Amino acid sequence: MSWHGFQDHYSGIKYYMVAISNVKEYNSTNISFTNVGLLTDYTFTNLNLKHGDSYSGIVKAVDAAGHESITVFSPAQLIDDSPPKGFICDSTQQLAIDIFYQVNNDDPSVVVNATFIKDNVYYISGSVRSLQYDLFPVLTIDRSSVPLPFEKQHNGAFQYNYTFISQVTGVQSIEIAFGATVKDEMLQNLKVEECTMLSENNSSALSMKQIGPYSVAVSVLIMDAESGIRTVSLGAGTTKGGFQIKRLHQIHNQNNVGVIFAPFAHGTSVYLTAIAENHAGLKTVFHSDPAIIIDHTAPILTDINVAVAVDRNNSVSLHGTWKVKDDESGVQFCKFSVGSTTLTDDIQAEKDSDTLQSFHFDRKYLHHGDKVYVTVTCVNKVELATIVLSNPVTIYLDPPSSAHAFVNFMPVSQESTSMSDSLFGEPVWQSNSNILHMEWDNFEDRSQITSYRYRILSNGEIVVDWMDSGLKNTISNFHLNLMSGQTYNAEVKALNGGDLNSSSIQSSLVLVSEPPALSGLVFVTE
Repeated sequence: MSWHGFQDHYSGIKYYMVAISNVKEYNSTNISFTNVGLLTDYTFTNLNLKHGDSYSGIVKAVDAAGHESITVFSPAQLIDDSPPKGFICDSTQQLAIDIFYQVNNDDPSVVVNATFIKDNVYYISGSVRSLQYDLFPVLTIDRSSVPLPFEKQHNGAFQYNYTFISQVTGVQSIEIAFGATVKDEMLQNLKVEECTMLSENNSSALSMKQIGPYSVAVSVLIMDAESGIRTVSLGAGTTKGGFQIKRLHQIHNQNNVGVIFAPFAHGTSVYLTAIAENHAGLKTVFHSDPAIIIDHTAPILTDINVAVAVDRNNSVSLHGTWKVKDDESGVQFCKFSVGSTTLTDDIQAEKDSDTLQSFHFDRKYLHHGDKVYVTVTCVNKVELATIVLSNPVTIYLDPPSSAHAFVNFMPVSQESTSMSDSLFGEPVWQSNSNILHMEWDNFEDRSQITSYRYRILSNGEIVVDWMDSGLKNTISNFHLNLMSGQTYNAEVKALNGGDLNSSSIQSSLVLVSEPPALSGLVFVTE
């Protein structure tokens, strides 16, 4: 400690008496002074000072006549024998705030008034939408101005998040100057939150987030309750503790946010190192771990598949799955929407998927034959998005209709009836016992017929079991062993994409492989 300013114009100062006292334990009757002669500075050693307590230096002068001056006390000095500490916020609560807008030199700004508590941690966040120009906002807190870092979102909005430690207790104004390109209606979701639970955690004191291809926002939550933070120096490297990307440089420790700009390559690992020093000269080195991986690419989204389920009440549900991965920053979330045409959401507005690789959607009022289109959007943790469209999904609620359908045999022989004979009540017949030809048409379905199935029977016995003809409606069966005099019945039904069958339609043919016998009587008419 040192002192000056004592005077005695008569007998002169003979010596000084000095002492050190704990402020909260001071008692003038038990102070032990040390005579230091005419020295004007003195160092006390081997003291048992208590961490967190405040001490004052005490001086009084004594003249040659033995008269003592008044006792003079130095400003109290808080004892700090611990280095700075790192913290993590475990919970927050939103503050009630007053928001108003003002214009300075034609540049609009938003001003937030809220009540803050000294040394508490606060978070400011919000977004700006519909920007068409570059944005360079400035944040001012307690007459201290800093650039406000923004992150461009996948939907075109700009998101900002800022952490600060209040330097005062009471109502305080926070101003964000956005520039002339931002209008009031473009500002969204502005809020201020207070950290309500801080936990000491040196390993989590540094956090960072990639906010652009070549920029990383850094948040430093370091405090020293006793002597306060004197300086914080920050650096970044591709290895833990390294400074290959950014050498150590001092940052504004009260606001706890900085931005590192560098020509980051895709896939680069980024580690932070911070060195904090308090006013007692004690230092702590902090490291971020694990690293973040710089990401310049959107997620890989493939194999989208949508299945339709229909219950007994014809209520429709869709279940979609896909594969998605992002090896650098990771997948942050996926959303889906359902529309009646591509890239629309008139059936289901965009919403979060149930998992990162699936969604389930119930819809009561879809109709048979409706086509729906599913859009899936997956966003990684640096706000790069991939959008994938499903193939059209057809809703099948009803089977195909056979009300106007027909099936006909096409007789094969030198002597046979035509197909039209059956329309007049005549039996359709043929003499060929090896081949059956038939055709059908006029099945109807608002969605789409995907195949036909047919079979051939005789007297209830199966001659040709159910066969799938695809979309062919003319079919020939060869190498049959048909019996003369037998009636052969064809059944045909249509199937749609929902695997729903129409009712069957039928037609008959009689095989006559032997010519009619002559009676021996010949009639001639004129």
